[in-house]
Amino acid sequence: MFARRAQAVQPDFQLTIENTDAVLEICRRLDGLPLAIELAAARVKILTPQAMLSQFDRRLDWLARGARDSQTWHQTLRSAIDWSYNLLSDSERMLMRRLSVFSGGWTSESAEAVCADADSPDSGALLRRVEIFDLLIQLSDKSLIIAEPRETETRYRFLETIREFAHEKLEQAGELTEIQNRHLAYYCAFAQEAEVRLESADQILWANLCEAEHNNIRAALEWSLKDSANHDNGLRLAASISLFWIFHSHFIEGLERINVFLPGINDIPDKSLRAKLLYRSARLLYWRSEYHRALELCNQSVALCKEMNDPPQLAVALYYQGEVLVYLNDLAAARIALEESVAICWQVHAPAQLNTSLASLGSVLHKQGDHAAAHAMLEESLGIATRISDHWSIVNASQIRGYMFRLEGKFAEAQIHFERCKEVAHMMGDRINLGIALSNLSNMTNMQEDYAGSGRYAAQSLRIFRAVGDELELPFPMRMMAYAALHAGDTPRARVLIRESLTGNRRLEHIPGQLACVVAFAKCSLAEKDAKKAVSLCALIETRMKADGVKLMEPDVKALQEALTQGKKKLGRSAYESAYAEGKSLQLEDEIMKLLRMIE
Repeated sequence: MFARRAQAVQPDFQLTIENTDAVLEICRRLDGLPLAIELAAARVKILTPQAMLSQFDRRLDWLARGARDSQTWHQTLRSAIDWSYNLLSDSERMLMRRLSVFSGGWTSESAEAVCADADSPDSGALLRRVEIFDLLIQLSDKSLIIAEPRETETRYRFLETIREFAHEKLEQAGELTEIQNRHLAYYCAFAQEAEVRLESADQILWANLCEAEHNNIRAALEWSLKDSANHDNGLRLAASISLFWIFHSHFIEGLERINVFLPGINDIPDKSLRAKLLYRSARLLYWRSEYHRALELCNQSVALCKEMNDPPQLAVALYYQGEVLVYLNDLAAARIALEESVAICWQVHAPAQLNTSLASLGSVLHKQGDHAAAHAMLEESLGIATRISDHWSIVNASQIRGYMFRLEGKFAEAQIHFERCKEVAHMMGDRINLGIALSNLSNMTNMQEDYAGSGRYAAQSLRIFRAVGDELELPFPMRMMAYAALHAGDTPRARVLIRESLTGNRRLEHIPGQLACVVAFAKCSLAEKDAKKAVSLCALIETRMKADGVKLMEPDVKALQEALTQGKKKLGRSAYESAYAEGKSLQLEDEIMKLLRMIE
């Protein structure tokens, strides 16, 4: 429709590679409304599709119809909507413009809370709460809002073009500040309840509710930064909803939004709120691999919680601190923090935090060599999580239990726990732990020689890591996909994947990952019948591993041994020893640059 109408006013107009995405986005933002699309297309004589997108906030002004023989109300989209608006009763118009503060829809409950005036005999309310439901039905019957019945409730929404019109009317009525602050207050209260419910047996329901209301939460946070907004409600909203950002892997967005409040954090008089903002920010930084900054914020939060003598918050802050210390390989300090967190949880009866702190402490004990105590602690953590239906803790404990079995070389047992983690994380919408479980399953199936399955798991995890912006996790599944490609006989694809993995590891300055990629390149050389090159590269890696004390992941260790064994078989003893000696004298950086240039 857009293309046909555009060609009617400009015959040489064509959909091209350059403008097709813009045209699609215009049609999407105009909600597929035929009149709106026709009006937009008629503007191609003065605006390119790309220019239309850049000025989309003024669309009601430039969507002007060129024909002069239509009725007056049909001349522009604004006039068409205005014509419908003027036919409404005063109450309908008032509700319609107040509803424009919602973003992504609303329920009758949220409409009543935000749009109704104080409802008492002496208030002289302009819009009473008891009227709202009937008015919603009337606006829906007149096609000015859309009703979408769901299992437990009906959600309503505007077409975006109509919402913009209603928002203009709200500003003109002088009600914008009051209604936006009501909207902010409502979602602040919503987030505070969600924070509690996300650690209860209703956590799946509330995670889905938060996802459904996420656009409203975003809009409320953006409004909270305005001069006329209630800034305290913005702070409380950010602090409470940050648990949802962590649970549902909104790490990039969560960090961006919470960072807005951090510069002035020392000016927040409510110490409890300040402590929560600090440790939740630290957790978001942790998932973005910014461990040193995360530890700094954790330390501040722990100190503040101790100053306030707030045991429940201290248990959480110590848990986050311990998790960061584990990744910084300070196991002794991590153990102290986690043991204190566990002790506090028993003292104040905080089962949701207890099972996560227990699981993390079990991981530390396992790393310190106390495997029996570690497994006992994880069984206890899983038992508590199962009893209280804490699905996130089940994911966490299953992940750690699988990891422990993996380190012990018990790959079949590890796979069972990673499968459970995958299933529950998928049910929860916990993308980061789903991606990590899939990545570990790729590892385990590789070690059990199911290379096709390993490649599938790796590809799924790669998509998730890209979606959540976790650059730290990206290189490994690429390498696992490369091993799968090699076993399928597709060496060119394997080389491309290894190059991507190597590039990512170099960007992260991750030496073990870079060494592992060289091993994978050695396997490519072997597949291409260059056994001498394969052995030399493996010799270089073994030399660096011994010199630097570096360990590789299990599939890379297996690939290294396979390459050396097969290389020796193909070359014979003398040629093998010569190639190995030559490899020991190679320079890692030089060989990496050669390997990267081979793919270009």
